[in-house]
Amino acid sequence: MKYQNTQTLMTCIMAASLALGGAAGAASVLIQNPSFEDPVVSDNNSVLAPKPSGTFNSWSYTMTTGSQFQDFGIENPAGTAYTGAGADGTPAGALGSNVIFLNQGIPGGTINIFQDVGALAPNTLYTLVVSIGQRLDRVNGAPVIGLINGVAGETDAWINGTILNSTTGVSAVAGSFQDFTVTFTTGATVSSELYIGAQYTGDPTIQASLDNFRLDASPIPEPAAACLALLGGVGLLRRRRN
Repeated sequence: MKYQNTQTLMTCIMAASLALGGAAGAASVLIQNPSFEDPVVSDNNSVLAPKPSGTFNSWSYTMTTGSQFQDFGIENPAGTAYTGAGADGTPAGALGSNVIFLNQGIPGGTINIFQDVGALAPNTLYTLVVSIGQRLDRVNGAPVIGLINGVAGETDAWINGTILNSTTGVSAVAGSFQDFTVTFTTGATVSSELYIGAQYTGDPTIQASLDNFRLDASPIPEPAAACLALLGGVGLLRRRRN
C-alpha cells in the first residue's frame, strides 16, 4: 500500500509539472501598432515623435534630452540599411516595411518606450518576443526589452513600474533583425497593469532598432488542481478495472 501511495504521489507531481510546462494553450495579447506600420512612411523616410515625452502612434515614450541628439521615430529603411528593405521591401527578419529607431547621443541618457496591454492576470505565463536589428551601414546598440508591472496611466513605466523580467540583445547578422524573448510567470495574486516596452541607453553605438512586438499569455493550472484532477482520474480507472 505504501508503494502504491508513493507511486500515486509521484504521478501526481509529474502531472502537475506537465501542467506547469504549458499544457494550456497560449493566446495572443493585443498590442497596438506592434510592427509600426502606422503611419505609412515612404521608402528611406521617417517620422519623429515630439520631444521629450508623450504618446506616438499607440506607444508612450520618454527621453533624456540635452545638447546631443535624441530621437524616437518610425522609419521605412532603405536597402543600404537592411537586406531586403529597398523599394518599400521588408527588412530581413522584420515584419512589414516600417521599423522603429531609438537614438540617444548622451552617454547614459535613455529613451524608454512602453505600452499598457491590459490587466496582469494570475497564474499566467507571459512570453514577449521582439525583433532587434543590426544595420548594414552603421553599428547598432543593444536595447533592453521587458515585461513591466505598473498602474494604469504610467508616465514612465520603466522608472515607476516594477520590471518583471527583461533581456538585452541585438542581431548577430548585419542587415537583419533577430528575435529575442522574455518570459515571466505570475503567481496567484497580482495587481495593476502589464506593460511591454524597450529601453535604449546612449553609448558609442548611438542607435537601437526594433520591430514586431508579440505577446502570448498561457494560463497555468495550479498544482493542487492538477493533482486533484489526476487523482480523480486514477480513482475512475480503478473502478472500471474492478
